[in-house]
Amino acid sequence: MFKQAALASRWFFRGLKRGDWLWLLVAVFIASMTVTLIKHIGDSIEYSMERKAAASLQADLILQSTRPIDPNLVTKAQTLGLQTRLNTQLVTMVLANDQFQLVKLSAISSPEPLIGSNQFLQRDTFPVKDLDSSHAWIDPKLVELLNLNAYDRLTLGEIDFSIGGVVEPKIVVNPMAQFAPSITIDAAILEQTALLGAGSRATYQLEMTGSRAGLLAFEKKLKAENNPAWQILSAQQSENDLGEAINNAKLFIDLSAFATVLIAGMSILIAGRFYLERWRHSLVTLRSIGASNRQLSQLFIWQFIWLALLSSSIGVLLGLTI
Repeated sequence: MFKQAALASRWFFRGLKRGDWLWLLVAVFIASMTVTLIKHIGDSIEYSMERKAAASLQADLILQSTRPIDPNLVTKAQTLGLQTRLNTQLVTMVLANDQFQLVKLSAISSPEPLIGSNQFLQRDTFPVKDLDSSHAWIDPKLVELLNLNAYDRLTLGEIDFSIGGVVEPKIVVNPMAQFAPSITIDAAILEQTALLGAGSRATYQLEMTGSRAGLLAFEKKLKAENNPAWQILSAQQSENDLGEAINNAKLFIDLSAFATVLIAGMSILIAGRFYLERWRHSLVTLRSIGASNRQLSQLFIWQFIWLALLSSSIGVLLGLTI
């Protein structure tokens, strides 16, 4: 076997100097480079779209529940190295300028989103204030609906708030509130509004971001518990329009890679036929002096191994660097 490998290596490099392998080398090189490039571009596009989904959700993973989030879950997520933020959402009514308006109220434990940043609008008209016990951030739709100005007061339950800024709302993950403008307040003041009580249709969210390994481990733990009150929203498996766009993009990338493999296979087959035509006389000569089918097979298998290693290595490296 080692003699066959040594003989095949000498034949391969001798044929390489004469240019016998030129077109087959080119075919395998182009095939490996193209497949690697398509895969590399596909991975980049997929990562970019996942980041876009995460930016829209403002988190990599969201646990949405109809029951208050267990503090032990927050501790477990933080143990895995994940950053967390609690968000309590409910649909309620706000009073301003003697008008009532249906709104989606969000009470968040931290003013800054885990991913991205708050986008404040109309800064000249509505100066930005910190989110605290006396200020609330509002949806720009609410300004139009209630004809608000910077000095108006908003009444939510038993608490009056000043307008602390107009912020662009994030993607809606609560179907109850998809048609209602949003108001954001500090989670510490929610209980004082007396809006959250028996019969309240509230949604509790644990938003998380961090390493992929930590996110996957925590998501696996949540799915293992199979709690009917839970819904898991992931940037990698979005269930909204953006998630559908990501899945469609992945499908087209996979189809492109499959078509590339087919074309590459055809080019290698055509180049291989020209190569076999050039070696036909050598094969006849070898058979005439007693070479067996096994010996001939090993002779050409080793040469093709050299061919694959040489051309595909160059093609893969070039495909990764482009």
